[in-house]
Amino acid sequence: MRLVALAWARMGWAKFQRGENLSAMQFLQSAWLLSQSGTVANRLGQVFEKQGQPEKARHMYALAVAAGGSPNEVQDSRSRLDRVARTLLSAPAADAGTRREARRTRRSRQRRPS
Repeated sequence: MRLVALAWARMGWAKFQRGENLSAMQFLQSAWLLSQSGTVANRLGQVFEKQGQPEKARHMYALAVAAGGSPNEVQDSRSRLDRVARTLLSAPAADAGTRREARRTRRSRQRRPS
């Protein structure tokens, strides 16, 4: 199953780089379900962000941090998570639940040692 997840992740990332966001999301979501890979979660977060779905992007970046990976990948996911959380906090149209979730993400990030 790992090889299938790897193939789907590669297909999804290639489609994202070509601007085929819907197809990329489908491949990457399937890869995520099979692999639970931090890299796949990070890339899926990027697709959600590009699609204008910051709440889903934030969730995937948080999963990417939790899933781990190389130190550089985890740091990239944390940076993206912080940026999306700040954006959600400052968005005027953000509902109370979204703002509360973004604040919780930032607080949990601040408590962790770097």
